[in-house]
Amino acid sequence: MGWFAFALALMVLAYGWWRVWRGWIRPCRELEQILEEMNAARTPRTFLIGGSAQVRGLALALEQLALREGALRARVQEGEF
Repeated sequence: MGWFAFALALMVLAYGWWRVWRGWIRPCRELEQILEEMNAARTPRTFLIGGSAQVRGLALALEQLALREGALRARVQEGEF
């Protein structure tokens, strides 16, 4: 019976870790890659990432910021400022 409880606890811990990885850690690493690409003045491959609603909201806000920055850069190049 002790081995069964141990195995069950181990499975619960593994599932919990998988949920944290899938919901927060992996999406945050994807956001980090997007920011690195933007910092290097490259267009990010995508802003669509998985994860929790909060992380997806951050990615959407980052995409809107990048679009505004691109529009401002185009206006500066056209000589509007």
